[in-house]
Amino acid sequence: MSVEPRITSANPVRQQGHLDYERCAALNNEIYRLSWSGYYSGSHITWWEYFSPSPKTAETLDPSLIKFLKLALFDPKDGPSDWTDRPALFYWISSLNDPDAFFETWVEELYPGRFVWLYCATGYLMGDERGILYDQEESLAAFVGYKFEERPMCIHGWGFKPLEVILDSYLDMIDEGKVTLMGPDPPNWPRPIKPWVLHSYTNVDVEKALSAMQRLLEAIEARQPSREAADSYNPWSDPSLLASINLPPNTFAHDFLMGLSTQKIPFRYIAPGIRLPTVAEFANQPYLGSYPTNDPTSLPLLLFYTDDWR
Repeated sequence: MSVEPRITSANPVRQQGHLDYERCAALNNEIYRLSWSGYYSGSHITWWEYFSPSPKTAETLDPSLIKFLKLALFDPKDGPSDWTDRPALFYWISSLNDPDAFFETWVEELYPGRFVWLYCATGYLMGDERGILYDQEESLAAFVGYKFEERPMCIHGWGFKPLEVILDSYLDMIDEGKVTLMGPDPPNWPRPIKPWVLHSYTNVDVEKALSAMQRLLEAIEARQPSREAADSYNPWSDPSLLASINLPPNTFAHDFLMGLSTQKIPFRYIAPGIRLPTVAEFANQPYLGSYPTNDPTSLPLLLFYTDDWR
């Protein structure tokens, strides 16, 4: 294509009035090549070449969607015949769908021929997964996690956006290490979806959260009346507090709070009615010991408090 497919502030979504098939195919193919990188080094064929859909099927598809399917890679030219040997396109997405399943949606009777079940999901939930639906009327797509979410999402337009935004977000996750290709020792949980591994959090997640928190604190402080420097109300300035509740390292909560530990916070409230806890309050986590497990990694952590108005 004439421009770089990745979406940036300098290269935003293009308003074309139809599916940006070149960009979507380029993004699809970038993910596809990554997924097959450790499995097959030969040539690959497109979805259209693989299925050779009939003219009757083609009549049901928007012209820009047809152009996308003629560019989107789907299968190795001489790949494995057993589908269980094939890698998933992405952690949540198995592959582009079979044309016979395109209109097997929960809203076909309401909107005949409008919504296409374009990508089928992997078994990341062990059942009831759906995938990506494409709205041929609006030229928008949505990832539908559960099949019973499909009907209200399609009726109300919830979650629909340009298909390239969804595909680009998958590449963002790969860039940030949120989803990586499977290594020699994959984790047991979250369950790997060959060849992908989903990580519960990354350093980028922590950095984004700390950056957002910093912006919030600066915005609040800028609106505070001028006064002499006040004491800090940051309860996490003493790292031993985290150890006192057995908060394990290498968890998002631990890394986030450690990142906040050096921050001076000269006020208690971070939003109307929502405040920082005292050291004693945070140390007395209400959920520890209340469930069958005392494992802090599987229990909720109460970070911010509200005043008891009762």
